[in-house]
Amino acid sequence: MNKARKIITLCLTISLIVFCVAFSYAAPEQPVSEQGNSASEEELQHIAELSSDKYNHLLQVWSKDLNYASDTDANFPDFYGGSSTGDNNDMIIYVTRLDQDVIDYFGNIIDLNHVQFSKVTNSYQELLNTQEAIDFYIDSCEDKEICSAITGTGISEDNNAVNIYISSNAPSGLTDVILEKISHVNDTCEIRFITLDLTFGSSDDTNNSLDFEANDAILDLDRIDIPSPFMVSGVIVQPGCPISPRVSSDPPNVPNFSAGFWAKNSKGEPGIVTTFHGSSHKGQPVYAYTFDWANKVYFGDTIVEVFNSSVDAAFVRQQDFRFNPITYVDGWDFNLKSQTIEMRKGEMVYKKGAESGVTRGIVLDTHFNASSSGDTNLRDAVLVNCEAEPNDSGGIVAGGGTTSSRYVAGILSGGGFAAKEDDPSTKIPVMYYSRASSILNALDLELY
Repeated sequence: MNKARKIITLCLTISLIVFCVAFSYAAPEQPVSEQGNSASEEELQHIAELSSDKYNHLLQVWSKDLNYASDTDANFPDFYGGSSTGDNNDMIIYVTRLDQDVIDYFGNIIDLNHVQFSKVTNSYQELLNTQEAIDFYIDSCEDKEICSAITGTGISEDNNAVNIYISSNAPSGLTDVILEKISHVNDTCEIRFITLDLTFGSSDDTNNSLDFEANDAILDLDRIDIPSPFMVSGVIVQPGCPISPRVSSDPPNVPNFSAGFWAKNSKGEPGIVTTFHGSSHKGQPVYAYTFDWANKVYFGDTIVEVFNSSVDAAFVRQQDFRFNPITYVDGWDFNLKSQTIEMRKGEMVYKKGAESGVTRGIVLDTHFNASSSGDTNLRDAVLVNCEAEPNDSGGIVAGGGTTSSRYVAGILSGGGFAAKEDDPSTKIPVMYYSRASSILNALDLELY
């Protein structure tokens, strides 16, 4: 009897060992977040901060330029498939193979708490290469029907696919034609078609015709009292404030813009970063306004302007030194860190512009390339489901950090409307911004 018990006990022990070994081997294939669904807002915010820091640290390790983290100009591991934000703000890392060597590789660079791994087919570099090939086809496309229908391209890390954005006016069946046309440049990556209309903001007519759905994250611009040393004739040159090269004698169609962030050039001269969308305002004076556009004060002159494939920005050098640099973003009640940040899909960004004020939204695409049929032809922009208006161009976009202090992500470049992923019949407001790291590098500036 005792011998039988020993045999049964031994069998149960062996079975338990085999089960544990099998579970340990399978666990990496089905990673589970350590954070449950009951996490508080403070805990979720903390996890989001950690995940953002981990992602930017990885990019810093891989980036070719040691001064800036980059998710484009970098030496990515051949097994890396991208990253996004998961449930409870966990960091998801996509990999083409999932074994202990890969997990150890990342574990030697970042803390793997609140990090999940997911296996995909194509590497991140393969997605970038496919997008580049499709962009080349679009730029050289002679078929006007196709060219006018494509509004951009991008990358979807969580779907391990390349996005092709098309106009809502595209003729039926055009997607099949596009797939056939690009078949010679892509035979491995999945292609997703998403409806996107670029409008650089929204007019009333556009809102009505596109069944506009307002972003529920729009906040009132409750401005606090800022000390008088920062104010000149009621004007404060702060992130998101109204600026314009326009004077009273200009025609009414001269556009207005928003200030982005304070910076210094290589001579240490302060000024603000904004955009004029390549309107050739170099050397011209720029005025800062009150938010109601009632009062204006001369601020400085545009000394450098870049409008190329990856940068849409200008630097306005300060001439009126009654203004003091401000990194505080009222309406949001946080300060800007003197560091840039690269955002992941699924992360929250915070925008402030002269017209729509403060709005926020989730990153949809970190590699949005507006096509030549679009308004700016900007490359490597970041697309966000966030409302923006034409006069918001140049306004500040921030992210990461804490509720009281956030990193500079970029400046607003344009906007429009896109189809909601889970309900294509509904259009949501979107905006896209030019990255701060690319701007500082191109304009030879540093953050204030």
